[in-house]
Amino acid sequence: MVSHGCCWRKTMRKADFHTHTTFSDGHNSIHEVLEAAARASIEVLAITDHFDPNDYRPAIAGLTEPALLDHFRAIREAARNYDLQVLCGVETTPLPDGSLALSPGAITQCEVIITSCHYLPYDGELKPGEFFNDRYWSVYKECMLAMADGAGHILGHCEDYLPIERLIHGLATTYTQRRTICLEIVNRYLDRPYIEKLAANLSRSGKMCELHCATQTPREWVARLLATKGVRFSPGSDAHAADQVGKTEWAYHFADSVNGNLCSEKKDFYGQR
Repeated sequence: MVSHGCCWRKTMRKADFHTHTTFSDGHNSIHEVLEAAARASIEVLAITDHFDPNDYRPAIAGLTEPALLDHFRAIREAARNYDLQVLCGVETTPLPDGSLALSPGAITQCEVIITSCHYLPYDGELKPGEFFNDRYWSVYKECMLAMADGAGHILGHCEDYLPIERLIHGLATTYTQRRTICLEIVNRYLDRPYIEKLAANLSRSGKMCELHCATQTPREWVARLLATKGVRFSPGSDAHAADQVGKTEWAYHFADSVNGNLCSEKKDFYGQR
């Protein structure tokens, strides 16, 4: 049972380290996201648009590094008009070895890098509707373990928003149905031996595990295990619309309930990865 005490409010800043704008697949402009953050009393905000030259979505794969750096400049200029700390970053899927598909120059301009698994390097046969493909999810776990020990600051939505697009291709599924599919996959494949390896890699790398507020994941026992290994957590709404920005209260309550170390300051990213 998640505690709903509010002791965190007295000692921690309210942060949201995972939001999107129209630069990638968000529905709102930089100014609209900043306005929403201000309305939600957010004190520290990261704008982390998708950036990945290997993404399966042409609109994401077509983004260029010069455009990304222009985007960062626009964020920093707009942030001057708001009384909150704003960080520029990206959400990206690393290469299979955990390294980033960004140039060193672009990486140095990113204050927050979320690494998430949006697709897999899998050439085997996949049939829509067959969600329990042992080899496919074995590759997923291999990639996640490399990601946990690889570059970046935050391991994003590690137990939901799984790479199921090829498994549901052509099927009419709702958001709720996709969440149910992901949960069934997680419970079937992401077992304790895997989670222990994930915890070891995160502990070794110093990378944070995202408390993904949109899906309220990871599972409670997983978060408790990670916390016992010294893994830090980050709050993220994964907002793609203004009305979702700043909805991170669950992360604070959840971190408190599992005795987790939740990062809520810009300085938490200094010197990391």
